Amino acid sequence: MKEFLRRSALWAHQLGSDTWPFFDLAALIDPSVRADPELVEQVSKSCELQSTAVQQSCVGALHFAALQESGRITIQLPNPYEPIVSLFENGGGFTLDGTGMIDIDVAASMSRGSLADWLGRDTDLVTRTHERHFTDALLERLTAIKWTNQQGRNAHVASRSRLMVEYLRRASLWAEVLGGPPKWPIFDIAGALAPEVRVDPAVAERVEEFLMAHVGGIETENACRAAVRWATLRDTPDVQLPDLPDPFEPLILLYERGGEVIADESRAFNFGGRRVQIRPWREHHSPQPATTLDPTTLDALDNEEAR
Repeated sequence: MKEFLRRSALWAHQLGSDTWPFFDLAALIDPSVRADPELVEQVSKSCELQSTAVQQSCVGALHFAALQESGRITIQLPNPYEPIVSLFENGGGFTLDGTGMIDIDVAASMSRGSLADWLGRDTDLVTRTHERHFTDALLERLTAIKWTNQQGRNAHVASRSRLMVEYLRRASLWAEVLGGPPKWPIFDIAGALAPEVRVDPAVAERVEEFLMAHVGGIETENACRAAVRWATLRDTPDVQLPDLPDPFEPLILLYERGGEVIADESRAFNFGGRRVQIRPWREHHSPQPATTLDPTTLDALDNEEAR
């Protein structure tokens, strides 16, 4: 919850919004882009017994995901809804009373505080978020993944296989910009775009220590390194990137939903009974996404598979 309040404060500050922390952020950026109405209705019904703040957060996350998919977000700040969606995924709900207290469960409560409070907790907060917030957010996600989660792999074969297809599609789009990938299908996109941008040595050391202790496959290790360098590039001031979707987000979500996956000798990724074949990069090129990345859609894929 604290991380959500921090990120929400940064977005409110950037957009000049006085409405905080539970607000329709996507509408302030581009009100013409909205999530599918049927999906919004479905999610709204699923949380209709929850507090108003929970309902606003769920619907806000859907609209923000739709805006991400449209490619119209140009502000370089971390996804504000990831922390609160993670809270929901781990069984949490919350209420916000009239005094500004947030009750997460019977044993945990905290003051919402004010927008100025969250921006003022560190006098360099806004400046620092333009330095390494993407990298820090990614490191937090990578270290939270259960890399050898066999149960998770079996429970999410539909969404994980679709996410791999989406990663290959996005990687092919970036490969086209580069005139072909230096390696396929996992390659250092940031290194090819801006070889002068390097990962901070302290961060690189931390990543290597973590990979050695927790990740088994060399290909997965390379994917993590490439994703960290990509985050570093996004944190670099004044970098102008092509108008293409984040190449590594589907892959990180795939890992979060069940750990690593390694290509077999036939150059295919196996997800239970589903195989995703690695073809030449041009054959993965498509203007149409293989899936949206919002948790509701991914869960629906898995639920349909389980029937």
